Amino acid sequence: MSWILWTFLLWPLALAIPLWSAPSPPLRPRSRGGQPDAVVQTHRGELCFTPAPRRRGPMAWLPGSHSRSPAGASPSEHPRCRGAGVSDDQQPPVAPPLFTLVLGDSIVRNVRMRGALTLSFPGATVVDIVDRIPNILASHPQVNRLIIHIGTNDIPKQQSELLKLDFLQLFSLLGQLQVSAFISGPTPTCGRGIGRFSRLLSLNTWLSSACISHGVGFINNFDAFWERRHLFGADGLHLNAWGRRLLSANLAFGVQHSRTSPCHYPKLTLPADLSATD
Repeated sequence: MSWILWTFLLWPLALAIPLWSAPSPPLRPRSRGGQPDAVVQTHRGELCFTPAPRRRGPMAWLPGSHSRSPAGASPSEHPRCRGAGVSDDQQPPVAPPLFTLVLGDSIVRNVRMRGALTLSFPGATVVDIVDRIPNILASHPQVNRLIIHIGTNDIPKQQSELLKLDFLQLFSLLGQLQVSAFISGPTPTCGRGIGRFSRLLSLNTWLSSACISHGVGFINNFDAFWERRHLFGADGLHLNAWGRRLLSANLAFGVQHSRTSPCHYPKLTLPADLSATD
Protein backbone atom coordinates (compact mmCIF):
# COMPACT_ATOMS: atom_id res chain seq x y z
CA MET A 1 0.00 0.00 0.00
CA SER A 2 2.93 2.34 0.62
CA TRP A 3 4.12 2.32 -2.97
CA ILE A 4 0.63 3.12 -4.15
CA LEU A 5 0.64 6.10 -1.79
CA TRP A 6 4.02 7.36 -3.05
CA THR A 7 2.89 6.98 -6.66
CA PHE A 8 -0.21 9.03 -5.97
CA LEU A 9 1.91 11.81 -4.37
CA LEU A 10 4.70 11.97 -7.02
CA TRP A 11 2.52 11.69 -10.17
CA PRO A 12 1.69 15.46 -10.40
CA LEU A 13 5.43 16.33 -10.20
CA ALA A 14 6.22 13.95 -13.03
CA LEU A 15 3.70 15.71 -15.22
CA ALA A 16 5.08 19.24 -14.41
CA ILE A 17 8.85 18.51 -14.85
CA PRO A 18 9.62 16.13 -17.75
CA LEU A 19 12.82 14.17 -17.31
CA TRP A 20 13.76 14.24 -21.02
CA SER A 21 12.54 15.84 -24.27
CA ALA A 22 12.60 14.42 -27.72
CA PRO A 23 14.23 16.51 -30.54
CA SER A 24 11.71 18.58 -32.42
CA PRO A 25 11.05 17.35 -35.92
CA PRO A 26 12.02 19.60 -38.88
CA LEU A 27 9.50 22.26 -39.67
CA ARG A 28 7.78 21.91 -42.99
CA PRO A 29 6.04 25.14 -43.92
CA ARG A 30 2.97 24.62 -45.99
CA SER A 31 2.34 26.56 -49.14
CA ARG A 32 -1.05 27.74 -50.23
CA GLY A 33 -1.57 24.49 -52.18
CA GLY A 34 -0.93 22.39 -49.12
CA GLN A 35 2.48 21.00 -50.31
CA PRO A 36 5.68 21.64 -48.37
CA ASP A 37 7.96 24.24 -50.03
CA ALA A 38 11.15 23.83 -48.05
CA VAL A 39 12.55 22.24 -44.95
CA VAL A 40 13.88 24.69 -42.38
CA GLN A 41 16.02 23.15 -39.64
CA THR A 42 16.65 25.04 -36.45
CA HIS A 43 19.63 24.59 -34.19
CA ARG A 44 19.69 25.73 -30.64
CA GLY A 45 22.41 28.21 -29.62
CA GLU A 46 23.51 29.32 -33.17
CA LEU A 47 23.35 32.94 -34.39
CA CYS A 48 23.39 33.68 -38.08
CA PHE A 49 24.20 37.10 -39.52
CA THR A 50 23.63 38.29 -43.08
CA PRO A 51 26.25 40.87 -44.20
CA ALA A 52 24.83 44.16 -45.46
CA PRO A 53 25.33 44.71 -49.21
CA ARG A 54 28.05 47.16 -50.18
CA ARG A 55 27.18 50.36 -51.97
CA ARG A 56 28.62 50.52 -55.46
CA GLY A 57 27.66 54.06 -56.22
CA PRO A 58 25.53 57.01 -55.16
CA MET A 59 22.06 56.22 -53.99
CA ALA A 60 19.19 57.23 -56.19
CA TRP A 61 15.47 57.41 -55.58
CA LEU A 62 13.41 55.13 -57.77
CA PRO A 63 10.07 56.38 -59.02
CA GLY A 64 7.13 54.88 -57.15
CA SER A 65 9.26 53.50 -54.31
CA HIS A 66 10.08 54.66 -50.79
CA SER A 67 13.40 52.85 -50.60
CA ARG A 68 16.78 53.58 -52.09
CA SER A 69 18.79 51.50 -54.50
CA PRO A 70 22.20 51.94 -56.16
CA ALA A 71 22.13 54.29 -59.09
CA GLY A 72 24.28 51.88 -61.07
CA ALA A 73 21.72 49.07 -61.04
CA SER A 74 21.18 47.29 -64.32
CA PRO A 75 17.97 47.93 -66.30
CA SER A 76 16.75 44.41 -65.56
CA GLU A 77 16.77 45.07 -61.80
CA HIS A 78 15.39 48.59 -61.65
CA PRO A 79 13.66 50.85 -64.15
CA ARG A 80 16.09 53.35 -65.65
CA CYS A 81 15.48 56.92 -64.56
CA ARG A 82 15.26 59.50 -67.30
CA GLY A 83 18.55 61.31 -67.69
CA ALA A 84 20.34 58.91 -65.32
CA GLY A 85 23.39 58.58 -67.58
CA VAL A 86 24.80 56.96 -70.67
CA SER A 87 24.49 53.22 -71.13
CA ASP A 88 27.56 51.05 -71.54
CA ASP A 89 26.91 50.34 -75.20
CA GLN A 90 26.48 54.02 -76.10
CA GLN A 91 29.59 55.77 -77.41
CA PRO A 92 30.68 59.12 -75.89
CA PRO A 93 29.90 62.21 -77.98
CA VAL A 94 32.51 63.10 -80.59
CA ALA A 95 33.74 66.68 -80.74
CA PRO A 96 32.62 68.44 -83.92
CA PRO A 97 35.35 69.31 -86.43
CA LEU A 98 36.81 72.82 -86.35
CA PHE A 99 36.01 74.61 -89.59
CA THR A 100 37.43 78.05 -88.63
CA LEU A 101 41.12 78.82 -88.25
CA VAL A 102 42.37 81.94 -86.45
CA LEU A 103 45.92 82.66 -87.53
CA GLY A 104 48.18 85.49 -86.40
CA ASP A 105 50.89 86.88 -84.15
CA SER A 106 51.05 86.98 -80.36
CA ILE A 107 48.01 89.30 -80.17
CA VAL A 108 45.67 86.36 -80.81
CA ARG A 109 47.34 84.12 -78.24
CA ASN A 110 44.68 82.49 -76.03
CA VAL A 111 41.89 83.87 -78.21
CA ARG A 112 39.03 81.35 -78.18
CA MET A 113 36.13 81.10 -80.59
CA ARG A 114 33.47 78.41 -80.69
CA GLY A 115 34.26 75.92 -83.43
CA ALA A 116 37.61 77.57 -84.18
CA LEU A 117 41.28 76.64 -83.86
CA THR A 118 43.74 79.40 -82.95
CA LEU A 119 47.38 79.27 -84.08
CA SER A 120 49.62 82.01 -82.71
CA PHE A 121 53.15 82.75 -83.98
CA PRO A 122 54.83 85.38 -81.75
CA GLY A 123 56.88 87.87 -83.70
CA ALA A 124 55.38 86.86 -87.06
CA THR A 125 55.08 89.41 -89.85
CA VAL A 126 52.80 89.48 -92.87
CA VAL A 127 55.41 87.71 -95.04
CA ASP A 128 55.83 84.98 -92.40
CA ILE A 129 52.11 84.24 -92.41
CA VAL A 130 52.00 84.18 -96.21
CA ASP A 131 54.72 81.51 -96.18
CA ARG A 132 52.95 79.42 -93.51
CA ILE A 133 49.39 79.41 -94.85
CA PRO A 134 49.76 76.66 -97.52
CA ASN A 135 51.27 74.12 -95.11
CA ILE A 136 48.82 74.99 -92.34
CA LEU A 137 45.79 74.52 -94.57
CA ALA A 138 47.25 71.25 -95.84
CA SER A 139 47.41 70.04 -92.23
CA HIS A 140 43.80 71.11 -91.60
CA PRO A 141 41.85 70.24 -94.77
CA GLN A 142 38.48 70.63 -93.01
CA VAL A 143 38.99 74.39 -92.56
CA ASN A 144 36.70 76.51 -94.73
CA ARG A 145 37.08 79.87 -92.95
CA LEU A 146 40.33 81.72 -92.26
CA ILE A 147 40.74 84.72 -89.94
CA ILE A 148 44.16 86.42 -90.08
CA HIS A 149 45.38 88.94 -87.51
CA ILE A 150 48.76 90.27 -88.55
CA GLY A 151 50.70 93.49 -89.09
CA THR A 152 51.57 94.61 -85.56
CA ASN A 153 55.18 93.44 -85.82
CA ASP A 154 55.59 95.22 -89.18
CA ILE A 155 54.74 98.64 -87.73
CA PRO A 156 58.11 99.30 -86.01
CA LYS A 157 59.85 99.04 -89.41
CA GLN A 158 58.14 102.31 -90.41
CA GLN A 159 57.80 101.15 -94.01
CA SER A 160 54.13 101.67 -94.74
CA GLU A 161 54.35 101.21 -98.52
CA LEU A 162 56.25 97.93 -98.24
CA LEU A 163 53.72 96.76 -95.67
CA LYS A 164 50.90 97.44 -98.11
CA LEU A 165 52.69 95.38 -100.77
CA ASP A 166 52.99 92.50 -98.31
CA PHE A 167 49.25 92.65 -97.67
CA LEU A 168 48.57 92.70 -101.42
CA GLN A 169 50.60 89.51 -101.69
CA LEU A 170 48.47 88.04 -98.92
CA PHE A 171 45.27 89.04 -100.75
CA SER A 172 46.57 87.36 -103.91
CA LEU A 173 47.18 84.12 -102.01
CA LEU A 174 43.77 84.19 -100.35
CA GLY A 175 42.11 84.62 -103.74
CA GLN A 176 43.57 81.26 -104.82
CA LEU A 177 42.27 79.34 -101.81
CA GLN A 178 38.90 77.67 -101.46
CA VAL A 179 38.23 79.29 -98.08
CA SER A 180 36.29 82.27 -96.77
CA ALA A 181 38.98 84.74 -95.69
CA PHE A 182 38.81 87.59 -93.16
CA ILE A 183 41.42 90.12 -92.08
CA SER A 184 41.30 91.06 -88.41
CA GLY A 185 42.30 94.70 -88.16
CA PRO A 186 45.06 95.79 -85.77
CA THR A 187 44.37 96.76 -82.19
CA PRO A 188 45.63 100.13 -80.93
CA THR A 189 48.35 100.53 -78.32
CA CYS A 190 48.33 102.29 -74.96
CA GLY A 191 51.34 104.24 -73.80
CA ARG A 192 53.62 103.02 -76.58
CA GLY A 193 54.07 106.38 -78.30
CA ILE A 194 51.86 108.40 -80.61
CA GLY A 195 53.92 107.44 -83.65
CA ARG A 196 53.09 103.74 -83.45
CA PHE A 197 49.48 104.54 -82.58
CA SER A 198 49.05 106.75 -85.67
CA ARG A 199 50.63 104.16 -87.99
CA LEU A 200 48.31 101.46 -86.64
CA LEU A 201 45.35 103.75 -87.24
CA SER A 202 46.54 104.46 -90.79
CA LEU A 203 46.96 100.73 -91.48
CA ASN A 204 43.50 100.01 -90.10
CA THR A 205 41.93 102.63 -92.35
CA TRP A 206 43.72 101.33 -95.45
CA LEU A 207 42.83 97.69 -94.70
CA SER A 208 39.13 98.53 -94.32
CA SER A 209 38.95 99.60 -97.98
CA ALA A 210 41.62 97.30 -99.46
CA CYS A 211 39.93 94.16 -98.11
CA ILE A 212 36.64 95.06 -99.75
CA SER A 213 38.26 95.74 -103.12
CA HIS A 214 39.96 92.33 -103.02
CA GLY A 215 36.90 90.37 -101.87
CA VAL A 216 38.23 89.72 -98.35
CA GLY A 217 36.19 90.32 -95.23
CA PHE A 218 37.40 92.93 -92.77
CA ILE A 219 36.85 92.95 -88.99
CA ASN A 220 37.37 96.30 -87.32
CA ASN A 221 38.96 96.01 -83.85
CA PHE A 222 40.30 99.53 -83.51
CA ASP A 223 37.13 101.18 -82.23
CA ALA A 224 36.51 98.47 -79.63
CA PHE A 225 39.92 98.97 -77.95
CA TRP A 226 40.52 102.69 -78.50
CA GLU A 227 41.23 104.45 -75.17
CA ARG A 228 40.36 101.36 -73.11
CA ARG A 229 43.48 100.85 -71.03
CA HIS A 230 41.80 98.25 -68.80
CA LEU A 231 41.78 95.80 -71.73
CA PHE A 232 45.58 95.77 -72.14
CA GLY A 233 48.43 94.20 -70.26
CA ALA A 234 51.26 96.02 -68.56
CA ASP A 235 53.16 96.51 -71.85
CA GLY A 236 50.25 98.38 -73.44
CA LEU A 237 50.49 96.18 -76.53
CA HIS A 238 49.15 92.73 -75.68
CA LEU A 239 45.65 92.13 -74.38
CA ASN A 240 44.77 90.87 -70.93
CA ALA A 241 42.07 88.31 -70.19
CA TRP A 242 39.26 90.85 -70.61
CA GLY A 243 40.79 92.13 -73.82
CA ARG A 244 41.08 88.63 -75.27
CA ARG A 245 37.44 87.96 -74.46
CA LEU A 246 36.42 91.13 -76.24
CA LEU A 247 38.60 90.30 -79.24
CA SER A 248 37.09 86.81 -79.44
CA ALA A 249 33.58 88.23 -79.34
CA ASN A 250 34.44 90.90 -81.90
CA LEU A 251 35.86 88.32 -84.31
CA ALA A 252 32.74 86.18 -84.02
CA PHE A 253 30.52 89.21 -84.56
CA GLY A 254 32.62 90.41 -87.51
CA VAL A 255 32.38 87.06 -89.26
CA GLN A 256 28.60 87.16 -89.05
CA HIS A 257 28.37 90.83 -90.04
CA SER A 258 31.25 91.37 -92.46
CA ARG A 259 31.59 94.83 -93.91
CA THR A 260 30.50 95.42 -97.49
CA SER A 261 31.53 99.05 -97.75
CA PRO A 262 34.50 101.09 -96.52
CA CYS A 263 34.16 102.35 -92.99
CA HIS A 264 34.95 105.88 -91.91
CA TYR A 265 36.77 106.66 -88.70
CA PRO A 266 36.89 109.98 -86.84
CA LYS A 267 40.00 112.02 -87.38
CA LEU A 268 42.64 111.67 -84.70
CA THR A 269 43.64 115.03 -83.24
CA LEU A 270 47.17 114.88 -81.84
CA PRO A 271 48.26 117.25 -79.10
CA ALA A 272 51.00 119.60 -80.26
CA ASP A 273 53.31 118.77 -77.34
CA LEU A 274 53.50 115.04 -78.09
CA SER A 275 56.45 113.66 -79.96
CA ALA A 276 55.90 111.84 -83.24
CA THR A 277 58.37 109.10 -82.34
CA ASP A 278 57.83 105.92 -80.33
